[in-house]
Amino acid sequence: MSNFDNFYGISNFAGVSETVVTDKTVVCESQSVEIVQQYLAVIREYYKRIITQQICQVEVQTVVHDQFFSGCSSFFDDIRHISSRSVTFDHSISTQISSIHDSDGQCLTNDLGFTGSDIGRHSASIQGISWNDATDSISVNQAYGQVQMAHSYGYGYSVIYFAWPSYTRVLIQLNSVPVRLLLRRFLRMRLMRRVFQLCPAATATHGLLRLLRLL
Repeated sequence: MSNFDNFYGISNFAGVSETVVTDKTVVCESQSVEIVQQYLAVIREYYKRIITQQICQVEVQTVVHDQFFSGCSSFFDDIRHISSRSVTFDHSISTQISSIHDSDGQCLTNDLGFTGSDIGRHSASIQGISWNDATDSISVNQAYGQVQMAHSYGYGYSVIYFAWPSYTRVLIQLNSVPVRLLLRRFLRMRLMRRVFQLCPAATATHGLLRLLRLL
């Protein structure tokens, strides 16, 4: 793992930008969600192309994949406003996307001349994002809970969330008999009392009824 510290720096495996220098401001302009999904699908498939064509050791693929998505997860915390960081991106690094392939669309292997520790030194702040401190922490947590439930269909487990003003609780139930029995016993002993202590009554009731229906 030592070689992976060379890019982002010691104790920064996920590549969270420690030095953010904002030298540009951009304005958010809403586009069709389908268009955005298309662009992100292209980036996702290109990522898979790079990691499979340019890394041949499965162990290295595993580490690089986790390192990449750990960085994405930290940015996810930023856009949900649960981190202390502002929502920014490095406009200098992002413009180099055209430098990773040639005119025929083939992957290049050129050194782009930067390291992970350079990311954030030319950051752009974004104006026009709809965030309201008074209400959006609740609505974003509820949206996140819905996303987790959407993830569950097709992965063999069910996700039940309990949302309240500052947090979202996620409970994962694996679809196997021993785990279901254990979870049912745990519910009877402790969980109901604890959930009602932490959650508004209506939200807790909704979550528990959904959970018991699945059990």
